[in-house]
Amino acid sequence: MEAPMTENGLSRFGYDAWVRHTGAESVPDGFSSARVIEVNKNSFVVSDGAHEMFAELSGKFLFDAETPTDFPTVGDWVRIQALDKNTLAVIHAVLPRHTLLKRKEPGKKIDFQLIAANIDSGFIVQSAEKLNFNLLDRYVVMLHESGIEPVAVFSKIDLLSPSEIKALKDRLAALKHKYLLISNVAAHGLDELAGTLARGNTYCLLGQSGVGKTSLLNKLLH
Repeated sequence: MEAPMTENGLSRFGYDAWVRHTGAESVPDGFSSARVIEVNKNSFVVSDGAHEMFAELSGKFLFDAETPTDFPTVGDWVRIQALDKNTLAVIHAVLPRHTLLKRKEPGKKIDFQLIAANIDSGFIVQSAEKLNFNLLDRYVVMLHESGIEPVAVFSKIDLLSPSEIKALKDRLAALKHKYLLISNVAAHGLDELAGTLARGNTYCLLGQSGVGKTSLLNKLLH
């Protein structure tokens, strides 16, 4: 059984009853549960709630893996063996996922690129002055297929006039999912967006470059 301090530390990463029941509650001696917080090609960074560690896959894991979806992605809960005073970890298993966000690789062969796992809600960010409803629909379908709640976030509304904002709201009235209008510059809508975030849940930001994802993230973190 994991030490309470580690479990409590992991609660801010979403460690809850669901994760424990996937097998995290019965960790063999010398092993612990951690969450993948960064992926760089074949290297990983994981956190056990108290330490962030560079991680690599065990030889058995590599031998047993058959498809790209068998490998860890950001948000996965994994079983690790911590080494070198909690500076390095070896990943031995990926625990069951409740959601998996992935997209098909280009080409005829059906391969998938993993984006993130165990996501509760996905925020689809678009610039309010450059709406692309076809792209929005594709993101919504991808999230729905993964069992993830979609939330559309339209940024940069400070660039629109009052009449343009009204026209935008009229167009968005037909959407069947939640949406928010925000401005990182004028701090409009940020409190409303922050109010939708629940402690212990996991969220992701989706959208093209230049729509304000990084600015939005920085605002929420500060």
